[in-house]
This record gives sequence, structure tokens and C-alpha cells, in this order.
Amino acid sequence: SSAGTATGNLLTNGNASNGLAGWTAPDGKWATANSYDGVTALDGNFFYTKGFTGTNGTRLYQDVNISGYTGKKVTLSAQNRAYRSNHEDESMLKIEFLDASGSVIDSALSAKDHGNATWHSMSVSAVVPSGAVTVRASLYSFYKYGSESDSYYDNVSLTVSG
Repeated sequence: SSAGTATGNLLTNGNASNGLAGWTAPDGKWATANSYDGVTALDGNFFYTKGFTGTNGTRLYQDVNISGYTGKKVTLSAQNRAYRSNHEDESMLKIEFLDASGSVIDSALSAKDHGNATWHSMSVSAVVPSGAVTVRASLYSFYKYGSESDSYYDNVSLTVSG
């Protein structure tokens, strides 16, 4: 793309329509659904959900080749919601830049979000540092109370601009 023009979505299966294809769930707790505990997908199709009771959180991530994008801005965005209003479980987005050996050389976090029971946008952006060849785009869910971690994601995208 030319300077100043954003790329399309660099993520595979950002709308959960193909299960977890393209994504890695290290603890195996993530799934997709069109309805879960009364929550339905933003667009009526599918969304990312999980069932997890650990306090350290769980993540779903995807690695994307960003060779040639040094100095450009990467934005990870998603639609997010909680199980119910004033819910304590938290959601967070994270971007990590990895070098050729797979070591993290820089990262950026979104603010932690909780308690919003309507679909809303959240995002995090960072500039691709020199030496980065991969960006790891992660969706996090942090358990606080109840029987499982309740943060849901839909329409996840990773774009490059600048």
C-alpha cells in the first residue's frame, strides 16, 4: 500500500466465523459461539468466548508477518463486551513485536476494560520497531469473580497505516 493508506485486516478469521482457525489458545480454554450465557454475537453470527477460572488471565493470539512495515503504525481493534453491567472480569488487547528469533522487542497494551455489557470498540496502537518481523495480536480475559472469565470479542482486526 502507498504511504498513508491503511492495509486491510491482516488477521485470519477475525470474525470467528471459522472457529479458532488462525488463532492460538495456549491453555485451550477459548471457543467460538453464536450464543453463550445469553450473550449473542455483535453481527448475529459468531464471537470469541471462553470458560476460565484462573486469576492470571487467559489469552487468544495470532502471529502476523510484518516484515517491511518498520516505522508504520499497527492497530489492533476489536468489539468487546462483558457478561453483564458492572461485571468485574476484565478484557485487554496486547500487541507484541517479535524479532527473527522470536524474542519480544516491544509491546503495547490497551487499557483494561470491564463492566460494559454492550458491544463497544477497544483498540491499541504502536509503531513497528526496527528489527520486528512478527506482530503477536492478543485478546486477554482476566477472571475476578463468579464461575468463569466473562469477556467476549468479535470483529477483531489488525491494520497497518502511515
